[in-house]
Amino acid sequence: MTTFLARLGQLETRTALGTIWRPKKRRREEWICRRCHGRQVQGRGYSDESFRGTVSDYIFPPAREERRDGGGGPGDSRESGGRLRGTPQLARRNPFAEEMEPEDREEMEREDYMYGLRKPLDVPGAHARNGSQWPTRTTQDVDFTAPHESSQSMLWERFQDTDVEDAQLAAEVESSSSEHARDYFHESGRDASLLNVDYATTLPQALARGETDLTARCMFAAAKVDDMDFIRGLSDRAFTQVLTVLEPANVISRFATANLNMNEATRNLVGTAPMDRVAAEYSHLVSDLVAMRRSRGFRLPLSDYAVLLRGARDLGNRKLSESLWRRMQHDSCVPTTECYNYYMAARVFHEYHNSAGNHKLRVIPHNMSARTTNNPNAAYRTFRIGTGGLNEQVMAIFREMLSNGATADEESFRIVITAAAREGDMVSVKSVLRKVWNLDVDAVLGSAAEADTALKQLPMDSPLFPTDKLLSTIAHAFAINNDIPAALRLVDLVARHYDITISEETWGQLFEWTSVLASPRTGVKAASDGTKTGQLPLQSVMSLWQTMTAAPYHIQPTMGMYDHLIKNLFYRGMTPTVIEKMEEGRFLFDQSVDDARQRWRQLTHGIARHRRGDSLEQSLESLRREWEYAEVRRKRSRFWCQRWLRLLLGSSQGPSRFVDADSVFHSDFPRLLWSWRFFAPKTVFYEISTGMVELSVWSEEGIDRWKEKREDLKIERECWLGEVPMYIGDEWLTSRRAPRDATTPVESWEDIASGDNPVKQDRAHPKRVERVEAEADELDH
Repeated sequence: MTTFLARLGQLETRTALGTIWRPKKRRREEWICRRCHGRQVQGRGYSDESFRGTVSDYIFPPAREERRDGGGGPGDSRESGGRLRGTPQLARRNPFAEEMEPEDREEMEREDYMYGLRKPLDVPGAHARNGSQWPTRTTQDVDFTAPHESSQSMLWERFQDTDVEDAQLAAEVESSSSEHARDYFHESGRDASLLNVDYATTLPQALARGETDLTARCMFAAAKVDDMDFIRGLSDRAFTQVLTVLEPANVISRFATANLNMNEATRNLVGTAPMDRVAAEYSHLVSDLVAMRRSRGFRLPLSDYAVLLRGARDLGNRKLSESLWRRMQHDSCVPTTECYNYYMAARVFHEYHNSAGNHKLRVIPHNMSARTTNNPNAAYRTFRIGTGGLNEQVMAIFREMLSNGATADEESFRIVITAAAREGDMVSVKSVLRKVWNLDVDAVLGSAAEADTALKQLPMDSPLFPTDKLLSTIAHAFAINNDIPAALRLVDLVARHYDITISEETWGQLFEWTSVLASPRTGVKAASDGTKTGQLPLQSVMSLWQTMTAAPYHIQPTMGMYDHLIKNLFYRGMTPTVIEKMEEGRFLFDQSVDDARQRWRQLTHGIARHRRGDSLEQSLESLRREWEYAEVRRKRSRFWCQRWLRLLLGSSQGPSRFVDADSVFHSDFPRLLWSWRFFAPKTVFYEISTGMVELSVWSEEGIDRWKEKREDLKIERECWLGEVPMYIGDEWLTSRRAPRDATTPVESWEDIASGDNPVKQDRAHPKRVERVEAEADELDH
C-alpha cells in the first residue's frame, strides 16, 4: 500500500485514501436507471415506505425480512441507492414528486397499476393499527439476533391471525364498496369507443356464444355509464358464466404456451408482448369485475371463487390467489379440494411465464444458493427454498386441507411432488410415489424384478388414478434433479402399468432436459457451479429422438424438439444430418404458414359476410384469436429456421469447421442455400477447402421493391383487422401498427403471401454475431 501511495501526488493520495478507507461508501450513488432517467426519478431509491401495506406482507415469513436495511457485512448485496440487488420495487417512492409534471405522475400510476400496485391490494397502515406480528416489510424494531421460529413461518398460520385478517379484509372491503361504477373504470390504452354497446341486450348473446372480448366490453360499458345496479343485479348463475367465459384458458393460455419456448430476445424479434404484461393486464381486468360485484357487501359463492382461483393459477399470479383466498374466507366459503389445489398450484407455478426463471429450475448448487438469499434477482424470484420456502408453504396448505376434511386427489399429490422436487427434496418425492401408488423408486432403479415392484391397483374412477399429467410431473421432477435415466424408466413403468399414453408434453419435458444435460460444459465456472451434474453423452439426444419417433410411440416432433436436436448435431459436427433435420423442420414451418393462411382467409371471409349482414357460425373475435395464435407460431418457427441456417453457416468456419462439411459446402450448399434463401442474409460467406465463397442472395433493388410492397400489405392488413377491434389484447402482437390512409381492402390472402422476406444483413463473416431480424409481419416465407 505504501509503495502504491508513494507513486501518487499529495492531492491524489488524499483522494485514494478517502476512497479506500471510507467505510460502507459506494461510488455512483446518484446513478439513475435508463428507464427513469427521462423523468429524473431515482429509480433505485429505497425507503421503509417502499414496501408498506402491499400484498407481499402476507407472502414471505420473517426470515426474508432479515438485513432489509442493515449495512455492510459479507452478505450485503446492496445496489447503489440503497436497494438490495434483485429486490423488486413493489412501490415507488418518488423524491421529486413535487417537481413532476402531471403527465409523468399519471404514467407512474399507470405502471404501478399494471404491476399490481393498486389500492384494493395496498393497505397503508393496516398492520400498525392492529399491532400485528406481521408488520410492514421493513427492519424497523426487528431483532436480527433473535432466532427464527419455524412455527411463525408456516403460511397458514398467517391466515389464522385474526387481527391481520380483519385489518386486511376491512381495507379490501372498504376499497370495493364504492357507490359508483366509474370508480372501477380505468383509462388505459384501450379504445373507449368499444364500450358504446347496448350491454343489457348484448351480454346474454355474448355469453351464449362464449365471446370473451364482447363480454368484457359489456361489463365495462356498464361501469363507464355508472350502472352499478346492472352489475350487482346479475344472477349468481349469470355472473359465474361471465367469469367462466373470461377465464384465461379461453384467451391467453395458448398464447402463453407459445411464448414458453421463446426467451426475451426471441419474443422481441417475433413481435409479441411480454407475458408478464399480458398476465398483469388480464389479472386487473378480472379483479375489477370482482370488486364491482362485491361492492356494498355482495358475497360471491364458492363456485365463483373456484373459477377465479383457477384463473390465478393459469396466470401464474400468486398475489391474486392470496387476495382471493382472504376474501373467500371472509365470505365464509369452505374451500374444497379443487380450491386447495388451485391455491397450491398458484404458488408452485408463480410467474411460470418468466423465461429467465424457467431456465434456472435445475437443482444445482449455483441455482440453490441464489434461491436461499433474501433478495434473489428476476431469474430466481419465482420461488425460494429453505425456511419459509416453496416446499414448506405447500406442505402447510396441504396439511390444512387434510385437517379440514378435504380429500387429496392425484392433482394434490402432483403439486406436492413438484414443490419438493424444485427444492431438491427427492426423499419426499419418492415417499409420495411409494405411499400413494406403491412406486418404489429405489427398487425400480436398483434393477429389481418388475413383479417385485408392482404398482397399486386402482379403479378407473378413483381420484388417485394416474393420468398423463402424473407422467409429466415425474419427468419434470427427476429431470430438474439431473436424473434423466430415472425419469425415463419411471415414466415408462407407470405408463405401461396403468395403460396411459405418454403425451407430447411429457416427451417434450424429457427431450428438452436431455438436450440440456447433454450440452457440453467447459471452463472454470462449469467445474464449480454444478452444471456438470448429471452430464449425459452427446449422442443421448439422438438416441431419445429415435426412441420416441419409432414404434410404439410414433411421436411427431415439434419445432422446439427439432431446434434442440439440430443444436446437438451442430455440437457433434454432423453437418449432413443437420441438413437432413433442417429439411424436416422446414416442412413443419411450411405447415405453420399454411395454417396461418387458412386462418387469415377464414377471418377475411367472416368479415366480408358480416358486412353483408349474414350470420356467422364462428364469431369474428374467435376467428381473430385463432389467426393471432397461428401467426405467433409461424413467426416463432421462422425464427428457428433462421437460427438453423446460421448454425449451418458457422459449421464451415475456422475452429468450428467439421470434416464431413467439406463435401457439403463444396458442391451441394449453393442449391441448399437457394431453397433456404428466404431465411438468408443479403450476402453469405462460407469456407471450402480451397478458399472462401461469397454468394449474393438478394440485390439492393429487390430488397427495396420488397420493402415497398410489404409496407403496403401491412397497411391493408390493418384495414381488415380494424373491422374486428379488441378491447382485451389488441396490442399483444406488438409488431402491429395503426393503419394509415388506406381504403382498398386486401383482395386475397395470396396477394399478402406473395411478398418474400429477404433479410437484409451485410456481414463479412457468418461467425460474427449479428442477429437476423425476424420480419414481424411477414406473411409468407
